Amino acid sequence: MDTKIGGIKAPAQKLGGFGTTSLLPKSEQQSLSSRVLGGGDGRRFGVGGGAGFGGRLAGEGRGNRAYGDESELGRKILATHHEAEERLHVMPILQVIDVIFYRATADLPGFNQGHENFSRIGAQTQSDLAAADEKTLRSAIALQDTIELPTRVISSISCEVSCKCATGVDVDTIVMEILQIIKHYNWDSKVVLALVSFAVIFGEFRLVLQLYPTNPLAKAVAILKQLPEVMEHLGALKPKLDALFTLISEILDVTKKIVEFYELPGRNEYFAADSAEMVAASSHIPTAVYWTIRSIVVSTTQILALTGMGIEYVSTDDLRRKIVALFITDIDPQLSHGQEYATLQQMHLEKRLNLTRTESQYEVVWVPIVDFWSEEKNRLFENLRDQMDWHSVHHPSVVSPVVVRFIKEKWNFNKKPMLVVLDMQGKIVHQNAIHMMCIWGSLAYPFTTNKEKLLWEESSWSLDLIVDNLEPSMGIWLQEGKHICLYGGEDIEWIRRFTRIAKDVAREAGITLELLYVGRRTAKERTIRGVIEKIQAENLSRTLDWNLIWYFWLRLESMWQSKGQFTSSENVKNDPIMQGIIALLSYDQWALFSRGLTEMAKANGEHIFKSLTEHGRWKAREVEIGFVPALDEYLRQIQIDAPHHCTSLLLPATGAMPESVSCSECGRLMERYTMFRCCLD
Repeated sequence: MDTKIGGIKAPAQKLGGFGTTSLLPKSEQQSLSSRVLGGGDGRRFGVGGGAGFGGRLAGEGRGNRAYGDESELGRKILATHHEAEERLHVMPILQVIDVIFYRATADLPGFNQGHENFSRIGAQTQSDLAAADEKTLRSAIALQDTIELPTRVISSISCEVSCKCATGVDVDTIVMEILQIIKHYNWDSKVVLALVSFAVIFGEFRLVLQLYPTNPLAKAVAILKQLPEVMEHLGALKPKLDALFTLISEILDVTKKIVEFYELPGRNEYFAADSAEMVAASSHIPTAVYWTIRSIVVSTTQILALTGMGIEYVSTDDLRRKIVALFITDIDPQLSHGQEYATLQQMHLEKRLNLTRTESQYEVVWVPIVDFWSEEKNRLFENLRDQMDWHSVHHPSVVSPVVVRFIKEKWNFNKKPMLVVLDMQGKIVHQNAIHMMCIWGSLAYPFTTNKEKLLWEESSWSLDLIVDNLEPSMGIWLQEGKHICLYGGEDIEWIRRFTRIAKDVAREAGITLELLYVGRRTAKERTIRGVIEKIQAENLSRTLDWNLIWYFWLRLESMWQSKGQFTSSENVKNDPIMQGIIALLSYDQWALFSRGLTEMAKANGEHIFKSLTEHGRWKAREVEIGFVPALDEYLRQIQIDAPHHCTSLLLPATGAMPESVSCSECGRLMERYTMFRCCLD
């Protein structure tokens, strides 16, 4: 039953945000196994991981930069490992674990034939299922006779998760404590032991659910754990359970890859300890173990939340003495696929995984605005509300017409979602903080206009601002003093010519150059995906994944909206950040060269290509002042000498728009037009 207090409905204890990029459409999600063990250019660690959008989904945003450098994380993981390794025979254990998770959905209402993500684990027919069960029973008996599981270690892991999560300890701390518990074990044994602890918790949960209708003991336990109420809400929980099962499937996949490596016949015979293959595995597997155990911790906390608290509603007491962000939207069936929703859900997941941090002391309340009411809109409201992991008004009808008129007239709400922030005294401190959240993550706390202004005053037009931590190797490149080139566009022929000449010039100049493709803002997804495939197939350069390209351009648009509030029309022309943002948003083809965080040179595709083909003309200057400054100097001269060719800037008509904008090429004021564009184009 929903609890209505003062018109606010607190959310159920829901499962949310478990996929590797679960804020994005499912078609854009990547498997944990490809992210952790695939490790290709431009790839990201998935659940709980990395330091970019994919990583920030699990709690490692700009507000927590402890692991901005992957090597630092690697050193911290290795510090928990002792050379006196103990090793279990883990393959039989995995066979038992397989069946626990496959049977998890075999008899659950709505999951009758086994969840699609577990279809590869077991059979699909009842006869095959029975045969698989019999095989597992034999494996379990053999396991009992031949292997002595370290039950004390497994219990310690379970206790570590349940006790620490209940008190709000962050996930990284819990994972490091678990690694200390299993410090004497080999890497494949470490991850399997963590998985065993979760399998036991999950298996017990499922046994009670399965038996409580017919077994008095199970029914008594289920009532105390409020599991009948969980079953009543199973339909609403199915999307969340789907996400959980997807994550479990990826955990199993990565675990098996780690185990298969150590079980590889003749591994030590055919591969020397210092061979390239062994060195690569030794460097990647510890990190893969960390992210996999982290995913196990997140999954365990969700099962414990269900079995320990059932479907409870968190009351308006949660809003007291906290910052409150009002998520004001239209009732739109596409709301959960929008950019604002994705940004807010990422922020909320980061908050839930770091509950004790100061930056997590805020609550979100959904306030849908409706002009007229209908049964269809009522059903849509309930569906959207059930997807959200934050608070909601009990019903849109509690928002009076006077309040609706105020929101539209005073806060300029016009269907586009916005996030109005109130401080602990109920005073409005920001009329739309969604853009600053997108740019800075939890660093934007407490989400006031003054905080946003201060963040911009501390920022400069630099590679750090542009890329944030979307590319995991960026920190290493900067430390090693490499030259970095971001480039974008959708013309594959231009990309081929540009990357070829860029590599040639880098060799001539004697510099190490890293090329990174970041797409184009206005291009369609299928177009950019096609370009990425060609770049990777022809080994032209590194690329961001589409998921991160999408976020790269979203951040730039948010910078435009956010910075524009603090930049007067007369100062736009002289503001390097605004001019840089405008340039990247308006170019068709472009490139930006950088060394360190401050040396930068950018231009459109035509000018950058011309300057590189004429490298000989400015090579002497390069010796005097450096590659990037010399390139920037030559580009400025090209822009002066070239025939007049300016750009257009197409942006959504939302937020505080400057009265005038200067052209990024010639500096003249740009004309302002109104355009209506189909959102499905």
